[in-house]
Amino acid sequence: MIILNRMASSIRDDGLYGHFGQLKLYSKKSGALEIFTHEKPWIQTSEFPNGKVMDSCIPVGTYSLEKVKFLAYNDAKFVLFNDNNVFKRSSEMSSPNQRYGTIFVTGDPFDHAEGVISVGLSLSTKKGKRHLEHSAVAYKQLHKFLTDNPQENLISITWAK
Repeated sequence: MIILNRMASSIRDDGLYGHFGQLKLYSKKSGALEIFTHEKPWIQTSEFPNGKVMDSCIPVGTYSLEKVKFLAYNDAKFVLFNDNNVFKRSSEMSSPNQRYGTIFVTGDPFDHAEGVISVGLSLSTKKGKRHLEHSAVAYKQLHKFLTDNPQENLISITWAK
């Protein structure tokens, strides 16, 4: 099973912040791979018990991973989903309070409309701001690992202790 431990929050100059974490993957075939992550903040309200759609990272829990083709990206992406209101596609939702389309991406998670998980090879601080480095390389390594190890199709997201 793939593990994502969310470690810390960081506030940016524009007031936005998010959660940084570490994604740990292992298989006998590919060995170990550790990648850093950045997500939008956790925003939970009575209206949005599974996190505020569009503005929040996904809830902790166990998710399945499946490669799904997206026309918007003209590419296949690995999507996280489960039976607790996080779906692969918007057409599967029965309520606007549910979530869909959680994917791994490069760059800043605030540049994406949906809750996404940005990846990077390292975490650094410049001028007091934390950010991911070498995002494109990390994304390629993650995509290759998941493609080469289809049996690694579960991810557990937790808060680090």
